[in-house]
Amino acid sequence: MNKVIIIGGGIGGAATALALSRAGLEPVVYERTKKLREVGAGIALWANATHILKNLGLLEEAKQVGYLTTNYQFNSQRGKELVNVSLDGFELPVVAIHRAQLHQLLWLHVPGEKFILGETFERFECKGNQVHAYFTSGLKAQGDALIGADGLRSQVRANTPVANLP
Repeated sequence: MNKVIIIGGGIGGAATALALSRAGLEPVVYERTKKLREVGAGIALWANATHILKNLGLLEEAKQVGYLTTNYQFNSQRGKELVNVSLDGFELPVVAIHRAQLHQLLWLHVPGEKFILGETFERFECKGNQVHAYFTSGLKAQGDALIGADGLRSQVRANTPVANLP
């Protein structure tokens, strides 16, 4: 079985871990926070996101904890309607959901031992066909691949060597 190291346990890291696990790979997520907690605000999951949830078998659960969105509306500061688009014509629904609820839904479907909390990524290096990840605590992880799902200020991306392109 191929072990995949995922740095970052947010929505992207959790969804990736779930998809890889269902594909027969062995993902292990390393998250810097010591405790998973509710963060963020509501988001709208459009057809591309609900398609992924459908493929993961989670769309019906997302619809139960979220809200089906029937219209996309913009108003001016004075309340005048500027745009009102019906969303009933899409193959898959648009779902409004709190980030924390979506995050929890994803986490609940991945085995708990696949998440290691309280580990801050420091750097990685490739040795042969393996990747080695190093954490500030001194922990070292070895896998067949590494995925950076650690957000906008990604430490994985910052530590990735830039190839010399012609």
